[in-house]
Amino acid sequence: MKKILIFTGYYLPGYKAGGPIRSIANMVEELRNDYEFYIITSDRDLCDKTSYNNVNMETWNKIENAYTYYLTPENQSLEKIAQLMNSIDYNLLYLNSCFSLKFTIYPLLCIKFKLAKSVPVIIAPRGEFSKGALQIKKYKKKIFLAVSKILGLYKNCIWQATSITEKQDIKRIFGENIKLFLAPNISYNNKNLIYSKCIEKEKGNLRIIFVSRITRKKNLIMALKIIRNLTGNISFDIFGPIEDELYWNECQKLINIMPNNIKVNYCGAVKHDKIISLMNNYHIFLFPTLGENFGHVIIEALLGGCPVIISDRTPWRKLHENGAGYEISLDRIDLFTNTIQKFVDMDENEYNNYSRRAYEYGRKIIEETRAVQQHKLMFDSVLK
Repeated sequence: MKKILIFTGYYLPGYKAGGPIRSIANMVEELRNDYEFYIITSDRDLCDKTSYNNVNMETWNKIENAYTYYLTPENQSLEKIAQLMNSIDYNLLYLNSCFSLKFTIYPLLCIKFKLAKSVPVIIAPRGEFSKGALQIKKYKKKIFLAVSKILGLYKNCIWQATSITEKQDIKRIFGENIKLFLAPNISYNNKNLIYSKCIEKEKGNLRIIFVSRITRKKNLIMALKIIRNLTGNISFDIFGPIEDELYWNECQKLINIMPNNIKVNYCGAVKHDKIISLMNNYHIFLFPTLGENFGHVIIEALLGGCPVIISDRTPWRKLHENGAGYEISLDRIDLFTNTIQKFVDMDENEYNNYSRRAYEYGRKIIEETRAVQQHKLMFDSVLK
């Protein structure tokens, strides 16, 4: 069985880093009978100051369907990375970021300077090249990309795009002649999931949920600006780890001046396996993100019977045509507010129709997407 070595900043049992953890875990789960996976990652979850207490450090652990090695901060050195790479007879290197120093750049440098054996390299940038993502620390990223091209850091690397939009984003940075595979993220296996939503909906009342890391890219500030002009009794609950304290301080300033009819609560981080059931307690999911290559939380909201009100900076399209929500331009904050107001004014029968259609659309998307087959095609093509 061919061996795939994966580097990623965060992995199970972590959950606060969100989508990338789910992307890798779902991939390993679905392809465990086709490839042998080895994962090198950090020893703690996003924003945590201490190591996981239920895994062994600096040795290989069997975590679900992969062998996983947890590196403490003091051991995330180029020398240690090279040592680990040379300890495994792997056939392919799979990286999950373009910008991660420890978990992308170090492995690439090891290959470039012959500190580790040369194998095919696939890079999944996980939405890092979306226009919204590149606007954050844009000068630093621009300089880094220019230098990396001069050094040939990504020369001969193979790219994985998870959507047509991400494919265009990657080619905009690295040109048309790169080798690239389109393989969508593998979603939650929902075969045994049934529609079970039972939430009261009165005209003039609305429960809204936001689930994501608290960072500028996820655009919580805009979500707060969207809801502040709503009429009716509005509850807005925020779930997710606070990754950017300065940004969260800006959010709190807006929260503190909300009108009396709008109640905003910060509820902390939530584990992935609780998200779909959590969505059952809310009417809509609001997510005006600056950019997503997929958005696991969007499919989880749909499966939880929550119509989604999201930006047009994701691959999700034709939501309204399918009765599952709306994708709206970030330039139209008024349209966001007016759209949500329609949900505020709905009665229970009208809302229940939207909720069930959201769930059914989520099921349909997963059943029609050939993500597992496209991952196998990508890996087999590179490994042959």
